[in-house]
Amino acid sequence: MSQAKQLSTMIPVVAKAFGVKIQDVFSATRRQPETTARHVMYVFLREEEHKTFADIGALFDRGHPSVVYGVKAINELASVDKKFKQTLEQLRETCYGRQN
Repeated sequence: MSQAKQLSTMIPVVAKAFGVKIQDVFSATRRQPETTARHVMYVFLREEEHKTFADIGALFDRGHPSVVYGVKAINELASVDKKFKQTLEQLRETCYGRQN
């Protein structure tokens, strides 16, 4: 599957999982569900698509420090919250056909 196709699949899947609209994930909102979905997308783009922090930031109209923070926040949350880690693994399986 091409990277563009994977990206067009991953974004709606993650947005739906967190109950948010795709356009809200790309907006400046700081509401928790949208922020969490956005940060999960950062992780997948970084780990699965091998995008740079700068490239991810450009996609979401954010600076690379915001992306670094989001990736770190999701990884820390997954390390302490088993339910969230399971959700992350299920989303990874749905979007990329494998678990981390």
